[in-house]
Amino acid sequence: AYGGMLCLFYAATMISLADVTAIAFLRPIVGSALAIVVLGEAALGRRWVATLVGLIGALIIVRPGLIEINTGVWIVLGAVLINSFYAILGKYLVRTDSPDTVAMYMMLILTPISFVAALFVWQWPSGEQFLWLILFGALGTLSQRTLARAYHAADATVVMSFDFLRLPIAAVIGFVLFAEFPDIWVWIGGAVVCASSVFIAYRESVAGAARSA
Repeated sequence: AYGGMLCLFYAATMISLADVTAIAFLRPIVGSALAIVVLGEAALGRRWVATLVGLIGALIIVRPGLIEINTGVWIVLGAVLINSFYAILGKYLVRTDSPDTVAMYMMLILTPISFVAALFVWQWPSGEQFLWLILFGALGTLSQRTLARAYHAADATVVMSFDFLRLPIAAVIGFVLFAEFPDIWVWIGGAVVCASSVFIAYRESVAGAARSA
């Protein structure tokens, strides 16, 4: 978790956020492949279709240009691989441990590792920054808790297909909080992303009902 986070933050200082976002959305595809190989999950066609359609929607939103394959690009690709393995480990752990326990382990291990690394570049935050950091930490913890529960409830390939929903949600938040009005491509891409997520959710619910019957 720390390695993937560090790679993404460092890459953002070298290439544009749009390029970082576009490359990072390779994670569901890499993660789905790993879930099939490592966890033995079913290589269902509908899961691959939903993942690929979600990727297309993400690319429509960020519309990356032809980027130079420089150090920043390789760092993001490293983050994709690291975070894909992280997702697989999370799914593996919830087979034997509670999702809340897995999330707690992550925070307990991540905190001292981050603290030691931060000592070399530490700068005291202002009062306002400190409040934002508290909120950031709380939301991060809640995110890991809900993600662990998701891996407990469904296959990793299904969970990661919903990762694309972050883009349209971020566009709405940017509009409400920062008056950043998204252009037409954001809405088109967001519609594609939502369609892929709704499709996989519907198909998995139908398949689950059939298995129960």
